[in-house]
Formats: sequence, C-alpha cells, structure tokens
Amino acid sequence: MSLELAGQLSGFLKERSGELQTDWWPEVLLWRFGQCPVADYRLVEDDGALAAIVRLNRRKRWREAVISLLNPRLRSPMAAIRRIPREERKHVDYWVWRSANPQMGFWGHAAAGFLRPPMAIMNLYHRPMALTDHQLSQVQQPDHWCLEFGDLELL
Repeated sequence: MSLELAGQLSGFLKERSGELQTDWWPEVLLWRFGQCPVADYRLVEDDGALAAIVRLNRRKRWREAVISLLNPRLRSPMAAIRRIPREERKHVDYWVWRSANPQMGFWGHAAAGFLRPPMAIMNLYHRPMALTDHQLSQVQQPDHWCLEFGDLELL
C-alpha cells in the first residue's frame, strides 16, 4: 500500500456515518495494513481506487477471506469481491464481513450475500475512561457504532 492509497482510503473512511468510529489517518493505515508482519492483507483496487482491504487466513482446513475495511462508497462487499481476479477468488472457501452500517440489518446483509453466524463469536467490552455522559451513552448503544473488522480485529 502506498501512502497515496492510504490517504485516499482515509478520506473515504471519514465519509462513514456513525458516532463511534476509528479515526484512520494515512500513516496509521499504512502501518496497520501495509506493513503488518503477522497477517496477509491484500488491497482490492478498481481503476486505481481502493475498494477494500482483505485479510487472508486459514481456519483449520478452510481458507477464509475477511473484508477488513470496505470503501463506504461501495454499496455492497460483493462489489469489492467481484474486483478480485477470479483466479484469486477461487482459492477462498468463505468470506467474512462486518458492516459499518448498523442500520443495514439482517435482510440487508442477506441481500449482500452474507448471513449471520448461528453463534456469538465475539464479546466486546469497554472500560469508561474519562468519557462524557454523551460519549458513554454512544459506546453503550451498538446502533451508534460505525465499526468494521479492520477497526476491531486482534491478531
């Protein structure tokens, strides 16, 4: 990832609508995804524009592709997936995505080709640290979150 692409993605991510979101800036995106020594992140580009950042992973015998960050101008992760060459896509057994749009709901995800797993995989906890009452109320209401896997993943 170049600093130019990181700057472009940073600008796109600032367009996300939500009260609780990561403030990505180009240097952090470059460090987090472009220079990560412990994960295989791939950039999905379309005519020089960044469509998504995808992390390739193995879970037992399955090959997983996690859409870590999606350009919010794309309406669906399928638009980003279709931009990946077919030769590379055929090596993925399943795709994982968490929408940054909390209003998308079950049917919006299903229409995008994604289904909610039948189990709770992750519990998120927070510890109030000098938050105003308004900030604390936002943290406690997931409908106000605008977070994707790139904001949440722990490797």
